[in-house]
Amino acid sequence: MKIKITKAKVRGDAKWVLTVTHNGARKRKYFSTALEAGQFDALSWMNQALHEKPCGIDTSVEVAITEYIADYERRHPRANTQQLKNRLGHLKEFKKVRDIEPKKLSALIESKTYRGKLWSKSTRQTAKTVWQIFLSWCSHKEYAPERDWTIKILNVDTPSKKIGILTPAQAYGLLKEINPAHQPAMALMLFTGIRPEGEMSRLRYENIKWGNHIKIPGEIAKWDSRQIYDLPKVIWKYIPKKGEGQIMSTYTALNQSRRRACKRLGFAYPADGARHSFATYGYWVKGMEWTMHTMGHADYNTFQRFYRNKEVTPAIAKKYFARDRS
Repeated sequence: MKIKITKAKVRGDAKWVLTVTHNGARKRKYFSTALEAGQFDALSWMNQALHEKPCGIDTSVEVAITEYIADYERRHPRANTQQLKNRLGHLKEFKKVRDIEPKKLSALIESKTYRGKLWSKSTRQTAKTVWQIFLSWCSHKEYAPERDWTIKILNVDTPSKKIGILTPAQAYGLLKEINPAHQPAMALMLFTGIRPEGEMSRLRYENIKWGNHIKIPGEIAKWDSRQIYDLPKVIWKYIPKKGEGQIMSTYTALNQSRRRACKRLGFAYPADGARHSFATYGYWVKGMEWTMHTMGHADYNTFQRFYRNKEVTPAIAKKYFARDRS
């Protein structure tokens, strides 16, 4: 950093000019006397300036991020940049762009946490992509040296979340304990895996041919219409032969009734318990193809990962669909 004080005339008045030059960046400040110019803290003034606007290789990370976001918004005027800002904000742990190195970023990305837990694999991958693109842009703008910005992250699989299901005893206990008005809808969800909101909430008795099949019309199906055949015989025990109107009044009403029934029975109803239970037990009793078609699912990988509890045995699955349960 070079500091020079010179005398000059500005609009006819004598002024003392403080000129600070650093890596090609130059700033000037004018004073009335040489004493004022000499006592001025030029070092702090220049450092502050480096944090306010780009300054070549000395550009601060904060300034670079601000410039990058502005450039991004110019190129994509309708884009929501909040997530981008959040991801890039983690780089402010470095003062200047030139201080950032891929190895340091690898260590940083593996140490980041959210609500007390390390970032998930998908979060790390997203951050990695955002950081690499930003840093390549910085190199292009000459805020950082040209280098390979590839960030290596550990290939750690996130532990699978255990899929909550009902035991056969819990399922039949719930059917017996729940308000009779909600029993048909609860049975359909437990033994066909029909989606509770959207499909089940709009299904009508006229869509059911008792003892034979159930039709999920296209206007209420999440994807395409489907007809469900070869249903477990136990289901007809809970469905009236001559029902009329909608099978489920509202999902809220059924949910409240189910919650009260589970409380009386002494167990917690798992999230999406009926659909997950049907997928898990149906896999062993009727096979994957039938189970996925019945519940209206089309993705094998998603079914295996998010719907099927792999700790269940075929013997337990048979009990779930047992016709002679009381």
